[in-house]
Amino acid sequence: MKSGIINVLLLFSITGSGQSGLVFTKSFNQKLERYDIEFFLPVERWLKPAPYTRDDFMQYDLVLHSPPDIEIRIDIDSDHKKFVPTVEIQRTVAHLATNDENEYVEFTRYPASYAHNYFGADLVMYADFTPKESLTSFPNARMLCLYKESRALIKFIILYKDQLDPYFKIPLKFNSRRPVDG
Repeated sequence: MKSGIINVLLLFSITGSGQSGLVFTKSFNQKLERYDIEFFLPVERWLKPAPYTRDDFMQYDLVLHSPPDIEIRIDIDSDHKKFVPTVEIQRTVAHLATNDENEYVEFTRYPASYAHNYFGADLVMYADFTPKESLTSFPNARMLCLYKESRALIKFIILYKDQLDPYFKIPLKFNSRRPVDG
């Protein structure tokens, strides 16, 4: 009973006004606010911040664990003038995926109308792949990428054991306010 009440209160605090009252890290919350990104935290899954934000492959704004079967690594790249989004997404996946020729990488790009209506983004792609062993011990990975011109490219990397929770279909989105300058 007590955990049910806590879950309901957590749901209201997250869905009522985006991230109000919920602090992951100060810098991550500042990026969410600056780029007007809404991050949906599932009430049925315990996600807790991990102590590291860098590995040999990337630097992350936030790393979340849901032991023992899920890890999430999030990078919000606001230097949108330095890359072509589709090329950057493919480059990142090539960097993180295993080099084993028997493994596959599958890219899916959502239609522009779907990207806009569900994610508030100009471009949404995801890639399913087997990660390098030096990146993680998890056997599966999905990188969901959202790009909004004049805002940011979000790389939402999910490392997991068996199957993905339906929550990971739309875990975050851009809200529709004016573009960020600089």
